Amino acid sequence: MKKWIKALLCISLSCMCFFTCVGYAAITSNMILHGEVDIKPPKEVFITTITTSETNGATVAVNGYTGTVVNSTLNLGTTSGASVIFTITVFNNTDVDHGYNAKIYTVGEMTYDNENIHLDPDIERRTVVKAGEYLTFNVMASYVKPGSITDTVLNSIVTYEFLPLDEIPEDEGEIAVSGVLGQFERILNDEINEIPDSYTQLVDQMSDYNNNDRYDDSYIGNVDGASDADNNLLDELFQGQLMLNINGVDTAVTLLIKSEDIDGNTANGKEMVIYMTTDDLQKSSVWRTEYAPVYVAVFRNVTLDDGTKEWQQIGDMYYGSATIKQYNGYPGNGSFDTDTWRLVNASGNRTNTTIENIIQDIV
Repeated sequence: MKKWIKALLCISLSCMCFFTCVGYAAITSNMILHGEVDIKPPKEVFITTITTSETNGATVAVNGYTGTVVNSTLNLGTTSGASVIFTITVFNNTDVDHGYNAKIYTVGEMTYDNENIHLDPDIERRTVVKAGEYLTFNVMASYVKPGSITDTVLNSIVTYEFLPLDEIPEDEGEIAVSGVLGQFERILNDEINEIPDSYTQLVDQMSDYNNNDRYDDSYIGNVDGASDADNNLLDELFQGQLMLNINGVDTAVTLLIKSEDIDGNTANGKEMVIYMTTDDLQKSSVWRTEYAPVYVAVFRNVTLDDGTKEWQQIGDMYYGSATIKQYNGYPGNGSFDTDTWRLVNASGNRTNTTIENIIQDIV
């Protein structure tokens, strides 16, 4: 939940309690109250209003929205031509122009539970909402296969993402790994409300390598060959980020997480490194050397001024490639070898630059 929404909720609850007390005080003594509340909207693109219209007996309820995330329940009924239109207005409360990036959701119970109903925004990717201005667009809900209606209801939680124009990714794969990267930072810093000990759960599972067909406790992943326990924990920690529908494309992220020395300074402990790909990790020939596109980001444990520790990302997320192999390191498919990761340059060519080279140049 966004911080400003939390603030509004807390103030609302406080006011409810406050005015209850005023009602009691009014019959017991005289009170004079003075106060001022200053709530500032977040510095981001956020939804200001949503209106809806329905055809052919369809119904809809907007359960709520925060930022650019919309929670709704709609029922298109059994008429094949039924539809619902959401008219969404957003405001860019930043000092830089933003552009529309993607419609993102996770298929599942209550998050998007009817794939025969399609949500179609009438907004092109990179459509600009200027700093300090509003933008309105429509999203139409209709049946994908109107001749095969078995379920008329869609419960959904959908993000209509806007980003600074220079940060809009080139494709769905980069969008997906960017979401995974953000979640990884929250995992490392125990910032997931539902999983307050997320970092401990991650390292404990990494330590249990003997029961999960791994050589040691330095890595974990959801690649082919990973144990059910490893897969289940990562699915839980990443909360649906490993399988997203982005602009109508189902996008799965395969990852490997490693604890390793990247910055060359062993005194500050090992870094946590996440390697991510949306490639299917299938080679044209088992014995050929082939590469998969792999994104990587590095986090270091930093001591803050108040003595507490925080995992912070070093540099950016970097795009490179790594050889496709089996999880056990043998030739084959389904995984990739992080030791072979090298940076890919702007021309799309694989270089000799390792992630260690990049990070050690920064620090």
